[in-house]
Amino acid sequence: MNDRADEPTEVLPTIVSEVVAELHQKLGIRPDVEQLSGGRWRVMVANSRVCATAVFRRSSGGRTHRTAATLTVDSCSRELAADDDHLVEIFNYPDGKKAAGIEPMPPACSLDAAPVLVKHQYHIIHSRVGDKWDVRLGRSGNQYTVGMESDKGVLRLHFRRSRGKHWAFDPKRPIQVIIDGEDRSKEIKGSVGRAVALFIETSAGESSPAKPSINTPAAPARSNSVATRRATVIRV
Repeated sequence: MNDRADEPTEVLPTIVSEVVAELHQKLGIRPDVEQLSGGRWRVMVANSRVCATAVFRRSSGGRTHRTAATLTVDSCSRELAADDDHLVEIFNYPDGKKAAGIEPMPPACSLDAAPVLVKHQYHIIHSRVGDKWDVRLGRSGNQYTVGMESDKGVLRLHFRRSRGKHWAFDPKRPIQVIIDGEDRSKEIKGSVGRAVALFIETSAGESSPAKPSINTPAAPARSNSVATRRATVIRV
């Protein structure tokens, strides 16, 4: 029997109502709201694999703020999402298939027809990893991509043809290294050698190529404000 059944239901604080509305709009799932006790509410939103909850509490000063949050994927706890967009991504891609802005490899192409620079970098990577990981080459229009993947990380080298028809690393995103869903490209300071070393170090013991999983550290809780709402109840 619910001991709180006879307690009056209070009007939802504005911050809770706004969070519920925003989550409903972004996820297409209507969150459940439960009043735990006077001045405390729990918001939960879930699909078949992901469940996110948050508890809000009204302080003695009348301000309402989030006091706790959880996130589970396939009933296993995981780190909180960084913001609303990250949460939507987790709901849509619980296995991390769209982590850190990594796009799928372009269509496979022949190494024989690739520019000298692309061939050279391909062979550098292959000489470092051997047959442990599948080094792939793809092309889309005037861009070549050399890449490999593991359960822990993704490595991409992007090459683009300039107006002078010379091939070079893509100036906007020359080398990408994604480890556990986190973009760590800046750490390698533009070095292919460092990029490969980081990939090998974090992927040691694996042999089957796979997409990375998301594992973004939780951001600190925020105060009761529009920023709180946007970061949301279920920053999980």
